[in-house]
Amino acid sequence: MKNKSLSIRLVAVLSAAMLGAGLAAGCGNGNTVVQESDNTQTKTTDEDEAEVVTDNDSTGSDSSTASGTNRQEENDPNFNHGHSISETSPGRPNEIQRSYEVVVHDSNEALEYLEHCVSSKGSEFTYELTDTSDDDPGAYMWYRFNLSYYGEVIDGAEFTVLAFTDGTIVEGWPPALSNTVEDKANAQDPDDILQLYINSSGDNRKYVYQNSGYLSTGKSDTVFRYVYTYRYDCGDVLENITLKLDAITGEMVGCQPDAIS
Repeated sequence: MKNKSLSIRLVAVLSAAMLGAGLAAGCGNGNTVVQESDNTQTKTTDEDEAEVVTDNDSTGSDSSTASGTNRQEENDPNFNHGHSISETSPGRPNEIQRSYEVVVHDSNEALEYLEHCVSSKGSEFTYELTDTSDDDPGAYMWYRFNLSYYGEVIDGAEFTVLAFTDGTIVEGWPPALSNTVEDKANAQDPDDILQLYINSSGDNRKYVYQNSGYLSTGKSDTVFRYVYTYRYDCGDVLENITLKLDAITGEMVGCQPDAIS
């Protein structure tokens, strides 16, 4: 292997960041940019390469990733789909941090860098890989992680790591990790919740219960809701609806028609 491991790169990035005021307060959501001080590259010795192999073996970075793909090599012409970080403009809407030094090779390294930028805080919240563009070489290489609460994925609470040939961008909404979580032990029966909604809204369509789970309704909501999902399907795409109700209060927190005329 001719390249440094992610952990070595992270040490270099963190050390450089400590010299400037930009990262003194942490990654946060301040659109931090970590840039190399020069364009030179340090060649590794045979001993360095041996250490990298050992380090990757211990972290699992050289093995299959959670998405089922192998670690990409930088000499591969399609490495990270061949896109440069220079193809993106700084200050993307949900950009947390971009680095011109850190390069990730798989989902394990993407998760490691995400945790470096936005710690998931341990036992309550963790990150779970839910999607990737690995099978779409026409797109940027990205890994999408959802916040998970005690093993249950939170719909809508997403963080994305964009991997380029020469850098990495992390996107998401860090304040979400300070949200409270509804206690699903207080949830009512799905039929009772649906009846509460019908009584208050007058909407008496024949909804069918689908499933339950946690939901992030947006940046302005500081509570992850525990919701029930219902479907109304009459065979007309313009009339079909997916309805989401708070499983504790019966409040409607989402209503999505299949199509809009």
